[in-house]
Amino acid sequence: MMKPELEAGAVVFTASYPVGRADLQRYADASGDHNPIHLDEAAAKAAGLPDVIAHGMYTMGLVSRAILEWLAAAGVDARMTEFSARFAKPVVVPEGGTAVEVEGKVRKVDGNAVEIAITATSGGERVLAPARATLVANLSTALWTTPSSRRTPCRSCGRSRPTRPCGAAAPAGRTAGPRCPRRCSPSRA
Repeated sequence: MMKPELEAGAVVFTASYPVGRADLQRYADASGDHNPIHLDEAAAKAAGLPDVIAHGMYTMGLVSRAILEWLAAAGVDARMTEFSARFAKPVVVPEGGTAVEVEGKVRKVDGNAVEIAITATSGGERVLAPARATLVANLSTALWTTPSSRRTPCRSCGRSRPTRPCGAAAPAGRTAGPRCPRRCSPSRA
């Protein structure tokens, strides 16, 4: 597994997702949100919109998908613990469809957590602002590296671990700390 090196300001992913009216119909059926501004051009225009617009939660779902696809492609085992966004503009979906472009930049790295600043645009307009997601490693060891990381591979299995050998007894008077993800025994190290 390759660990991505993360530094504040680094772009870690970009993605583009086509959005058509059929997608909006499928989302409406799945979510139960059949508001006509998402499905009927005449109703959308009567409401003062330029055309049919995508559901806000559909747009957030595309952003979430971009993050999860990046994690999978990078081989990182982490979970999204926070995700927030403000809807800045609607995603207008004309008859021929449109696309939602998503970019993720590292905002900050703190141990096993990384905060990603997200830019989502459609038709050249920002549709979410600001948008942020916090990712936390699922294991007790860091799954990404930073220039200041002080982790070394486990001598037994090769996975990242704290600088103390995995499975090793804690120093006198201390409790045991994090161990290798495979919980290697001292005899294997």
